[in-house]
Amino acid sequence: MVRLWAVLILVAACGHEALGQTPVPDRAPKTPVPRKSPEGVKEGQPWLGVSRWLANEREVVLLGALADGPAGKAGLIAGDVIRSIQGRPIASLVGFEAELNKLGPTDAASIEIDRRGQRRQVDVKLEPIPKDRGVGRVVEAAKSGHGWAMCELGMRYALMDPSSAGVATDPAEGVRWFQRAMDAGYPLAPFFLGIMTLEGRGTNVDVDEARRLLILARETRGDGVPRGLAAAASCQLAIMCLRGQGIEQDTTSALRFFRDAAEQGSPAAMHRIGVMFELGLGVAQDDGEAVRWYRRAAELGYQPAQQSMIELAVVRSRETPSTTDAPTSPDTKP
Repeated sequence: MVRLWAVLILVAACGHEALGQTPVPDRAPKTPVPRKSPEGVKEGQPWLGVSRWLANEREVVLLGALADGPAGKAGLIAGDVIRSIQGRPIASLVGFEAELNKLGPTDAASIEIDRRGQRRQVDVKLEPIPKDRGVGRVVEAAKSGHGWAMCELGMRYALMDPSSAGVATDPAEGVRWFQRAMDAGYPLAPFFLGIMTLEGRGTNVDVDEARRLLILARETRGDGVPRGLAAAASCQLAIMCLRGQGIEQDTTSALRFFRDAAEQGSPAAMHRIGVMFELGLGVAQDDGEAVRWYRRAAELGYQPAQQSMIELAVVRSRETPSTTDAPTSPDTKP
């Protein structure tokens, strides 16, 4: 039995919903005009002054830190992985924000980081969040040539909710900042540009260019800032293979891309490999292998994989006739 949810999870797009197909004018990025009253900024809300993203669905990685911001003053640098705040584990951006917001605007935050494979504790003296959510200082960093700040502005314009971005949503402006970051050699920029180009957000849809950008991103590997980048790009390329989107529809190639992402530590990729084994897509159907991949993802805290194991067991139990329903042998007396 092929379950609808399993098919949907394989073709679900990585990233956000398309917001249109507006051509990008040929001009430089504009200076952001902060929202006059940014929604969601609470009086006394603490602030670190960092850019971050979620690598491998469970690791908050710093892309950059403002030199004059709380994190920068405390010595946090690009590539640091946030493992805990005040001793509480961090495994998502939501968790990161939630734990940070439990603190006061001038508290000292005890942050455990992983830097080049070594754990260390850093005490950061927090500051109240600026009314513009730090947009002005990020702009200055971008103008000084910092690729991470350019990419941060791209995310704020194109990917973040305006209430937390500090600027109004403008996908075309996001594309311009991502392009500027790519021109500066920033490793994450091709990935974000690839997603924007694939979905036609702030630019025209161009699947060939999107594929080129994602393949470029996939080639950038290692710890630090690129952590999880190759896995994210491989997952997106796998989904393009499943859809036949700019790539010939091919479940075998999709499986290869998912395997590559799994080797880079992505539990979402491990989960999708399990789904492919369960359904027999690009590989012989094998419940044992499906469970093995689901378990690997679940052990990394990926909850959808745990649910998949449960649902697989339920489906197979329904497909297996109960012994009580077996026909009575002619030789068996009632």
